[in-house]
Amino acid sequence: MRIKKIPAFIILILFCVSVYAQTVKLDAPGHCTVGEKIQVVYTIGVSSIEDISLGEFPGFRKIYGPNVSSSSEYSYINGRSTQREITYISVTLVAVQTGKFRIPPITIRTNGKNVRSKAAEITVTQGSGSSGSGHQPSAGTQSSAPSRPAATGHIGKDDLFITAEVSKDHAYEQEALVLTYKIYSTVSLRNITGEMPELDGFHCQELENKPQLSLASETHKGRRYLTAVWRKYLLFPQKSGRLRIPSIKFDAECEVISPAMDLIDEYFNGGNLVNITTKTIATPAIDINVKPLPTPKPDDFSGAVGHYTITSSLTPSSLKANDASTFRLVVSGSGNMKLIRAPKSAFPADFEVYDPKTDEQTQITPHGNQGTVTFQYVTVPRHEGKYDIEPLRFVYFDPDKAQYVTLKTEKYTMNVSKGTNSGRTTSQEDLKVLGNDIHYIKTGNASITRSQDTLYGTTAYYLTYVGLTALFVLTLLFLRRQARLNANIAHRRGRRASRAAQKRLRQAHRLLLRHQASDFYDEIMHALLGYAGDKLNITTQELNKDNLADTFRQRGVGEQLITTYIDVLTQCEFARYAPGDPHATMETIYDAALGAINEMEKII
Repeated sequence: MRIKKIPAFIILILFCVSVYAQTVKLDAPGHCTVGEKIQVVYTIGVSSIEDISLGEFPGFRKIYGPNVSSSSEYSYINGRSTQREITYISVTLVAVQTGKFRIPPITIRTNGKNVRSKAAEITVTQGSGSSGSGHQPSAGTQSSAPSRPAATGHIGKDDLFITAEVSKDHAYEQEALVLTYKIYSTVSLRNITGEMPELDGFHCQELENKPQLSLASETHKGRRYLTAVWRKYLLFPQKSGRLRIPSIKFDAECEVISPAMDLIDEYFNGGNLVNITTKTIATPAIDINVKPLPTPKPDDFSGAVGHYTITSSLTPSSLKANDASTFRLVVSGSGNMKLIRAPKSAFPADFEVYDPKTDEQTQITPHGNQGTVTFQYVTVPRHEGKYDIEPLRFVYFDPDKAQYVTLKTEKYTMNVSKGTNSGRTTSQEDLKVLGNDIHYIKTGNASITRSQDTLYGTTAYYLTYVGLTALFVLTLLFLRRQARLNANIAHRRGRRASRAAQKRLRQAHRLLLRHQASDFYDEIMHALLGYAGDKLNITTQELNKDNLADTFRQRGVGEQLITTYIDVLTQCEFARYAPGDPHATMETIYDAALGAINEMEKII
């Protein structure tokens, strides 16, 4: 039997194929950024693989793999066709820190032999943003995260969650607390939505609302996450005891890679095989222990809790009787400044003092409302003399010292001279006799006869005389009564209460039409509190809900109307700062306030 010679070039081809079949090629990028997704592909020219040994990937987190796929290559050389099977092994990684890192080799067992690839090196740098991500999330209820789809359709509880943290779990009433909601994610977020619940027992203000959320890379329980602060709120506990911040549910839209996908197709086709899934996550509830303010409270406690300083001024300090002077008290610091009550003035008893005007210039900070609140007291001295204005006391509670602190203004002296309209008397020079006041007196005998059409002596004359006398007496009595009533400040306040409240309600209605929610609720609260204070003669320092309810009962107001009145005040307080749509309740609150004041006016 004759054996044909095999051409040398065919032997060379078969040798190369055999050598190629026994080697593994590693394909990996040489550079990437933190948060960027990459693929490492191992290629081997065999179809049957008995075992795969893959090492660790320092500096990276594996999100999918190893995934095995195969293909066939055909070639036609010198009239002969050959077929070669190729196997691809791919791993999807995401970079989690900067530096130079080694991609380990892979060891494959095929046909009873171990085949090992070479290693590779990748340089990881920080991206253009703080998180290494190419884009930032929006600030509303929607948020976007770096493009890192989950490897499968399942997203675990440790892959995406939101934490709720409060700056203190023990606090005093009215002490400022910061509530923070923070997103932790290892997957790509398209949108995330959630609504802040109503917080019973807290006065709530949103601390910050940036147009874009700032992403950062953070390690939590040994795992790398991309994080962002979703919301921050400033809370002021309104009562003592154990108060709960309830859980919030969020709906998150996430990118996931379909389990049925071939990652080799994804690698070569641009990664378009991504689905969107929705995952519901919830924050844990938080309990806060709120301690009551120490008792007994000072009589002139302003309700302020925080850290404060004061300054004051009196302008002018020299004036005439019946002219006005302004005393200004400026409270500076941080705390519950929106809830501070005006201190009681220290003017002499015979000064007429008007209700203080409040000017608030504050901003929201993690330490509370920070800035200044100015109280302006307008006073009118009625008599000349030299008066000492005693120091005004401002009392607040310092939660760090756990004690009440009293601040005092300086003592002022007011010099009041005689005014142009005070104590004026009429002198003889004020009386003048005009020449034509005295007419010529005719002399001689005069003939006097009674005219038949004269009124004097008739019944009508006497009736007119009696009527005018009675009218004079009634007018005198009325004027004396008015003088007494005008001297009664409480009665004067009560008479003007309804007019002042109606004026504020008209202004509130104009703000309602212009959808100016914050100013609208302020105007409604001033209308309700001003009406009650004037009508019931309650001072600003005593103007709180408990005193209102007790005084209303003493004046014969029914419990249902009292509850309605207090509820409208409470709704205004929460509607100004609570999240949600403040315009939705404006019409309802306006109608309730108008009806409550009208009903009170009928009873009192």
